[in-house]
Amino acid sequence: MPTPRRAHNVVLQAPVMTAILAFCLSACGRPESIADLKVHNGVLVNDPIGPVRKVTLNCSGTFLGPRVFVTAGHCDGRQVLSWDDSRSLNLDRCLSGAEATDEQVGGGIRDWLICRTDVDASAIGVNRYAPVSMTPASPNDRVVFMGYGYGDKIRQTGSGKLRKGSGALSRVEIDTLEIAGVPARNGQATSPGDSGGPWFNDRGELIGIHRSGTPTLNEDDIISFQATPVLAPGFAAQLRQLAPNFATEPAQP
Repeated sequence: MPTPRRAHNVVLQAPVMTAILAFCLSACGRPESIADLKVHNGVLVNDPIGPVRKVTLNCSGTFLGPRVFVTAGHCDGRQVLSWDDSRSLNLDRCLSGAEATDEQVGGGIRDWLICRTDVDASAIGVNRYAPVSMTPASPNDRVVFMGYGYGDKIRQTGSGKLRKGSGALSRVEIDTLEIAGVPARNGQATSPGDSGGPWFNDRGELIGIHRSGTPTLNEDDIISFQATPVLAPGFAAQLRQLAPNFATEPAQP
């Protein structure tokens, strides 16, 4: 049975569209529809884009607010968040899913890391932030996922540029979102740098944090991706600890 791997060793197979998704997010409203995006060979997107950034330990992540950043728990080095242009922010405080109590999360996979930075993200040129979805995802929902894994020309850890792909959810559980049956192209079966990258719904809202991938036939044919949902028990509680004013409650009907 195939063994899941950490996502910084897994490519965003769905590649990558030539047109940049309008990730204005909360600052500019809805992005363009992703209903017609296809999973096929593609190119890199302009770098950087919106709230998505590269972090140390060859991972990706997303700003949820001026001082709130989220990535995968296994990316945790309690180090400085760093960017391609050599500017950086220090981490004031971090909370990981592994630190949540069993009473908070009820077991399950807890692969997230939420950090508060010492100064606003505008210091490194980030002025747009990703809203967090409070609506449960469903199978067949379309998602866009992004990450800084390296491409097929430069096979070197740390050389990643931002790439974007799309897919449909095949599995939705309390601690796992999955996109299954994605064709691997150009031999890009693995790609350090994708861990912690965002999964967005078609409203441009964050629904998951990229964590791993599992070859389902062989690495050159088919692969599945997994993410930790932001609605996993314990995530919202930790987010409120770091950012008490952050809106983490679902809107009332």
